[in-house]
Amino acid sequence: MSYADEVTASLNGVELADAVPAALVVSVARQLAGERRHVFVDVPGRSGSYLFPEQPGDRSLRLELDLQASTFDERRAAVRDLAGWADLTGSARLILSDEPDRYHDAILDDRPELLEQLVYAASSIVFRVGPYALAITPTTATLAVSGAGSDSGTFT
Repeated sequence: MSYADEVTASLNGVELADAVPAALVVSVARQLAGERRHVFVDVPGRSGSYLFPEQPGDRSLRLELDLQASTFDERRAAVRDLAGWADLTGSARLILSDEPDRYHDAILDDRPELLEQLVYAASSIVFRVGPYALAITPTTATLAVSGAGSDSGTFT
């Protein structure tokens, strides 16, 4: 996929293009890593601090959208359709076409405001996602281990 290709999005199995035909994904911004949750403890008489490492927290994923319509009524309908597509009651699978083999457990993270102009609206929609993108089709491997007596087995 080249950067010139249009990125499409699917949330909870519903394509954005189907739910909001006037919507165009302009760009996608993903945080590099999850929120840092490490704890640092300063100890008197010691250089630096003790680090208590923690697993990464959630990230944010931002979709920059353009909603284009021929009339005011069509644009308002597109805004309502976008709200219905993005504002779910729980987390759902968000799949972006630039990573079609991965999904994010996502939930709308803010209350986006749309900049509305004559027949055009622009918005940033931010989803809160887990620290990692997950594989749509998990892979498995089978490993046979041999040893003496009960030290043998097959693992998947």
